[in-house]
Amino acid sequence: GTPRVLVIGASGGVGTFAVQLAALRGAEVWASCRDRNQPLIERLGAVRTFDHRVTPLRELPAGHFDAIIDVAGGIPLRQLQRLVVPGGRVVLVTGDGGPVLGPIPRMLRAVVLSLGSRRIRPLAATPRPEVLARLLELVADGSLVPVIAETYDFAGAGAALARLQEGHVVGKLVVRGT
Repeated sequence: GTPRVLVIGASGGVGTFAVQLAALRGAEVWASCRDRNQPLIERLGAVRTFDHRVTPLRELPAGHFDAIIDVAGGIPLRQLQRLVVPGGRVVLVTGDGGPVLGPIPRMLRAVVLSLGSRRIRPLAATPRPEVLARLLELVADGSLVPVIAETYDFAGAGAALARLQEGHVVGKLVVRGT
């Protein structure tokens, strides 16, 4: 059947791309985001949207997803594993950790929990020119639409970083050179 993908944190810079790319691959995309962002995420390809702070993930059916992309972090790993089918994958885009060790403890727990059939994998960004070229093709033909929240001049880079620190940016912030 059609693969099911859950994107948690779907309205951020990474989530908006994850929703679109999963939908382009033919997946049935479910997405967790704030209520005010749900119409945007549905336009990007999600068939179902909800806010996991209002509708807890524990209310979703066990073994329902082939893959989960966790951009938001902060959700117990076992809860994520419960939602994927045997052989399914949970991909952690964020480590969501403490001030000293950062995401390392959560990533180590993910390794231990991955010994079963429901794998958890941290996402490590690796530059691959052929992937970037394909993404640019998708943008050029309009299949993949970057969601840009705000644009800053290079002199405003500090303000852009401060805005990111505040959280809840919908899409990407762009800093352009002069």
